[in-house]
Amino acid sequence: EIGVRLVGSEMCIRDRGQLSVFLNYANQYTKPFNDISDVMTELQNALACAQRVFDLIDETPIVPDGPDAVALPHGAGSVEFDHVRFRYVDDVPLIEDMNLKVVPGQRIALVGPTGCGKTTLIKLANGLLTPTSGEILIAGKAPCRATKAIVSYLPDRNTLPGWMTIAQALDYYGDFYSDFRRGVAEAMLMNLGLDRTQKIKTLSKGMREKTQLILTMSRDAKLYLLDEPI
Repeated sequence: EIGVRLVGSEMCIRDRGQLSVFLNYANQYTKPFNDISDVMTELQNALACAQRVFDLIDETPIVPDGPDAVALPHGAGSVEFDHVRFRYVDDVPLIEDMNLKVVPGQRIALVGPTGCGKTTLIKLANGLLTPTSGEILIAGKAPCRATKAIVSYLPDRNTLPGWMTIAQALDYYGDFYSDFRRGVAEAMLMNLGLDRTQKIKTLSKGMREKTQLILTMSRDAKLYLLDEPI
């Protein structure tokens, strides 16, 4: 880099035309290295995504409700953590002896530095992770198919396919969730100035987050679990 500066300075003194040609050649010389750096970044992202896929495959399947399963009462939405302990790695503590009780109507915010376990806590409540020890109850039951039906969960990353339009995302939620209120979603989209014909992949990061938040909050759920909503 110092050599390039010295040669460039000398050429600038002698002939500006030579400097222009020199800089053009210098850019052409460094371009392959920049391309390699971009490829390495993409490769690292791909490896990270692959690891998430393998982690999901290795997850313990959710045991389906038995024939004697009891339907949850209307309005149920309580959350209870009873001496919950969770570790991704056996010798690295993350959540230790967690006790929490949230009753219907309460709003709880999880605040803390990155890596303190906020997302993990939400995933535990949603049944995506299993505690190392202790008990988690949603409306009085361990996370299962019945509890998932009353929980509206917003993950911390975009989960909508890029090829979908916002209107198709509304159709998807309407087909998948019986408690989805399309009229509520349409009204919120209009208030926030979001175009239903736009594809998810063309939206900015903020607009995608707004769209996912609208879809999540348009369900008539008993419990909303929002991981970094905005």
